[in-house]
Amino acid sequence: MELPIVEYPTFTTDLPSTGQKIKYRPFIVAEEKIFLMALESKDINQMISATKDIVDACTFNKLKIDTLPSFDIEYMLVKLRSKSKGEIIPLKYACTKFITDSNDALVIDEQSKMPIQCGKPKIVKFNLDDVQVVRTKGVADTVTLDETNKIGVKLRYPTFNDIKTTDFKGLFAADPEAATKIIYDSVECIFSGDQMISTKDFTLKEFIAWVDKLPGYMHDKLQDHIQEFHENMPRVVGIVDYTCACGKYNQKIPIEALSSFFV
Repeated sequence: MELPIVEYPTFTTDLPSTGQKIKYRPFIVAEEKIFLMALESKDINQMISATKDIVDACTFNKLKIDTLPSFDIEYMLVKLRSKSKGEIIPLKYACTKFITDSNDALVIDEQSKMPIQCGKPKIVKFNLDDVQVVRTKGVADTVTLDETNKIGVKLRYPTFNDIKTTDFKGLFAADPEAATKIIYDSVECIFSGDQMISTKDFTLKEFIAWVDKLPGYMHDKLQDHIQEFHENMPRVVGIVDYTCACGKYNQKIPIEALSSFFV
């Protein structure tokens, strides 16, 4: 006997990077199972693949998933979770405030001689619809390396496929080739005056050869600007208003990890 086909409701939201109106549906049980298995595996490649697949399917394959900034993907995933499982999620926290006495002085542990944390646990209900894309200080997406000839680089935000690191200086010391690959992946084009040369028109090998010919101060300027650009890219953040179980201490706790939204 043929079972009835369930119709999915559809919703719309604005894509954070462009403001484009996006139509989407809730994820289904089979899709959620695959995603949760990827989260549990802690394998970054599985997590990236599962995340892209579920967002792509639920937005009716209308987005260019591989070119979207990572914060667009994260934002859409939170919207999918909200419409698929409900917007309210329980989050468990232990109060991190230090205990004070009636005179607001810190209470010190006699043995360790350290201030005593409250530590009382409490479950807080958080509304996923309160999650926002937060933009910190604006960092230009272009950096001019040669002021005389107006030669420089235009950057793009990292996609979900890109390596997630902002410690370029540490990475250059450990693995210069990997660090140069990150810089290449962060470049949208190289400009010289009014001429724009897209990354589609040159290879990684050609880019490395170009970078190797830069004076040291230009190379450092490019590296530092990309690091600052990455560190200040928009982030998907929720703020939890937390009051300790004792009712005495209040905190605002930011949550950013995607796994926090899937409980």
